[in-house]
Amino acid sequence: MAQPARNSALRYFDVAVTFTADQFRGIYRGKQYHEPDFAEVLKRAKDYGCEKVMLTTMSLEGAKQNLQLVREFPEMCKMTLGVHPYHAGEIYEAQGSQEGSNQYLETIRKIGEGLFAEKPSPLAAFGEIGLDYVYLDRADKETQQRAFRDQLEMATEFQLPLFLHVRESTEDFISIIKPYLPKLPRGGLVHSFAGSKAEMLQLVELGLDISVNGVSFRSDEQIEMAKYVPFEQIATRNRRSVVRGIGNGPENRTIPCCCKTSTPKQKAQ
Repeated sequence: MAQPARNSALRYFDVAVTFTADQFRGIYRGKQYHEPDFAEVLKRAKDYGCEKVMLTTMSLEGAKQNLQLVREFPEMCKMTLGVHPYHAGEIYEAQGSQEGSNQYLETIRKIGEGLFAEKPSPLAAFGEIGLDYVYLDRADKETQQRAFRDQLEMATEFQLPLFLHVRESTEDFISIIKPYLPKLPRGGLVHSFAGSKAEMLQLVELGLDISVNGVSFRSDEQIEMAKYVPFEQIATRNRRSVVRGIGNGPENRTIPCCCKTSTPKQKAQ
């Protein structure tokens, strides 16, 4: 078994921890194997040289949960802010509009403004936003596209790096994001990309970074894609982590990442 890193100059920043996922509550395939142990997950990560983690926000409720954790572990945890395409429908279910505003998005904005004003701010990126045409039962294309545009508009206000999701939707994704990129000079990371080589190169051409993980290696075409991601724009994702450091301070720089995620404890014999 590998030993924890000690006295190493290498810094690790895990930028894709989905704390709201069942696994961090000890639940695997619907079965509870152990009690929630996120504090232990952070301790193991730190033992192996991972100094900070970024909690991935998927929804308004997820933002609130992530914020609680950021408050509990302020030295180690940062977070993203945004609505994943899976949850795009939630934005418009109870519109609550006043003069063209949307109550759900306005709440996201107010949370963001409050966090952005803090010094140092716990906000590290805007997302996870984008398009996912695999799970259209969760939100149809029109709703996802609307949510993506509305959130890109908001992202221009915060000027954070983007944390992006693209799944079987590259053409529409590019057509929507491309006009916004000149107003978002800090670019972004396309999280766990599983498309073709040609699609990946189109995203790279836009200046976006690419992360890959297990879902990126399920076919020969995907393996070919991963081989050609430019070294300076690739990030690797292990379970719930991506190797790319992003933040909202002037000291921001690219740094590698590791992950020691929660795993099922052995059942008593």
